[in-house]
Amino acid sequence: YVQLLEQLQQVRLNEAQQQGTARKVDEASAPSRPIRPNPGRTLVLATIVGLLAGLSLALVLEYADTNVHDPDQLMLRTGISSLGFVPAAREQGVTLKIAARSPRSPITEAFRSIRSNLKFAHLDAPCRTIEVTSAGAGEGKSFTATNLAIVFAQSGMRTLLVDGDLRRPTLHRAFGVQRSPGLTDVLTGDVSIEDAIQPTDVENLMLIPSGAVPPNPAELLDSQRMARVTEELKAEADIIIFDTPPALVVTDAIVLSPRVDAVILVVQQGAVSSRALSEIRRMVEQARGKIAGAVFNKVKAGAGGYYYHYYRYYYYYGDRDKRRRREPAAALPDERVSRTDEV
Repeated sequence: YVQLLEQLQQVRLNEAQQQGTARKVDEASAPSRPIRPNPGRTLVLATIVGLLAGLSLALVLEYADTNVHDPDQLMLRTGISSLGFVPAAREQGVTLKIAARSPRSPITEAFRSIRSNLKFAHLDAPCRTIEVTSAGAGEGKSFTATNLAIVFAQSGMRTLLVDGDLRRPTLHRAFGVQRSPGLTDVLTGDVSIEDAIQPTDVENLMLIPSGAVPPNPAELLDSQRMARVTEELKAEADIIIFDTPPALVVTDAIVLSPRVDAVILVVQQGAVSSRALSEIRRMVEQARGKIAGAVFNKVKAGAGGYYYHYYRYYYYYGDRDKRRRREPAAALPDERVSRTDEV
């Protein structure tokens, strides 16, 4: 036992006498910045991930949003061409006759452009009877029909505006006339066409109000009497414009479409799906009607948007004319402010 203890002590002494193989390479020092986290690398990774997530979300929203926002989407998704657009304005909810009250406004210029596009699109066979409708309520079909009729009348054409909305008529209030006698009275044979036509405060523009609200509006518009009335109206005016109910709500606009030369769809920007417009086109074509095109209503202009340049150039010239009218005659030595310009 004593011998084993001596051997153990000897082994421990030998281990204690052995030197280590480690050597000092450099002095350890505290880092000037933390090793983790790395803000630069984190920022780069976050930017890349954010861009990928944003692009993915934009693509998902683009494919999920089926509403029509511009003429390119309208043509691509529905095959319907655009006749023009009407800028959004607060006056649309105040009065229907903006073209008569503000002949130099952007809205009036927009309707003149639509009028020109209609003429250019039908040079071989001019449209004499036009129906104005929309997919749903509140898109501005009556507003479009009224102002389109006004700009046609302002061009010197004898224009007849017919309130074909026999369910919720509005044109008689806009022009301050009685609702009867009107279209329903003509269709039932109670009055003649001449007695139903009423003059308006717009030169060259006449109006046939809706008349009494009938229990069967669709049957009246689809009758042979309506076909004869439409032909007889051509002797009273150069162009006839019908304001009809929304095409997807009731069938009145569809049954009237084969009686007229062309149908105009009023589309509120970003509020109507392409599927709804395609359905209207299918129903009109099935009824042997013809869609002339669509009018974008309540269009909002944004920088870089589809309609930005139109607004920019129009307001450039419009503001210049307004400044001339506001400046006194002394400020313009080479020009004289006439009484007409002041008015």
